[in-house]
Amino acid sequence: MILFIIIYGSYGITYTKGQPGQFHCPCCATTCAYRHRRVRRFFHIFFVPLIPLTLAGEYVECGQCKGTYKLDVLSIAKALAAGTAPPNVTESQRCVRRVLAMMTLADGRVQDSEIDAITQFLAYAENRFVAREEVAAELEAAKREPVDIEQYCRQMMGFLNEQGRQDVLKAAQLVAAADGNVDLSEQKLLERIGIALGMRPAQVSTNLAAPPRRLNAPFCPRCGFAGRWIQEHQCWGCDNCRAQIPV
Repeated sequence: MILFIIIYGSYGITYTKGQPGQFHCPCCATTCAYRHRRVRRFFHIFFVPLIPLTLAGEYVECGQCKGTYKLDVLSIAKALAAGTAPPNVTESQRCVRRVLAMMTLADGRVQDSEIDAITQFLAYAENRFVAREEVAAELEAAKREPVDIEQYCRQMMGFLNEQGRQDVLKAAQLVAAADGNVDLSEQKLLERIGIALGMRPAQVSTNLAAPPRRLNAPFCPRCGFAGRWIQEHQCWGCDNCRAQIPV
């Protein structure tokens, strides 16, 4: 009597869908090639795939660092690119702009002090002149596309490194304090924004402990770039010249 054993079952096969494209990799923080990868289960006999079964998953794979991300990273990048910011503004800066706008609209009132605070912060963060008209356009865009600010921060989390997340939280705090006071409801919202950005509670508390600094940044006398406040040295410095700015 001859026994014939049939080995069968299913396993996943990973393959690329479509042609490679370009996207902004959250890890590399630059534009990279990507592949749209899919994992599909196949019924096999003796490990030979015969019948395609269910789709087990799909993701975006960076061609440079090989990091993997949800497909949302592509649609979010397109939405960011369609925003009101100039084309040379990074995704992190676009995220900051939108969070600032949503924080301003949170109480249903837009005050001149809030617009001044946003204009000043963006001029410092982007190292260029920012007109009030840009801020007004960002506010209008945020009105046209209403979204919960915590949900937005969770979506944007993958675009930001640790410093970028701190910048977003500090920017939100700056707007909350524009009227001279951060009330309890604003404080709670800031804490939830920090958590939505993927920061640990202790990190959120540390970042919110210091009041936001009014950014009247001096300009470098050598190159004309706006200075950056260096907390550890308690002085203004120029990132371009890598030198302290006398004030």
